[in-house]
Amino acid sequence: MTKILIPVEDLKFGEAQIDFLAKHELPAETEFTLMTVITPLVVQDYGFAVPSTYLDIIVNEDEKRSKKLLHELEEKLKKKFPSAKVTLKVAMGAAAGEILHEAKEEAHDWIVMG
Repeated sequence: MTKILIPVEDLKFGEAQIDFLAKHELPAETEFTLMTVITPLVVQDYGFAVPSTYLDIIVNEDEKRSKKLLHELEEKLKKKFPSAKVTLKVAMGAAAGEILHEAKEEAHDWIVMG
């Protein structure tokens, strides 16, 4: 079984990554993981407090956008590879570290970057 990690940042490059994969003959049991990483907010201390509810709203909106992106790309991936298993993941942290962590933890064979 082949496991492919597809870290995505936006629709344009995500579609290009899927188009790239569609040019390859992959085993029927190939498993794909579509992943996006949200960078944590860093708020400087300027002597006043930023309400945590405000930060929560921003993070929630980022998470909603990320999930919407992943679902759109999942549809496109399923059109190219109808029998493939697709997993969606949203991580929080530094993109490079989160991508490498996911690749190692889940023993992905390929990482297809945009």
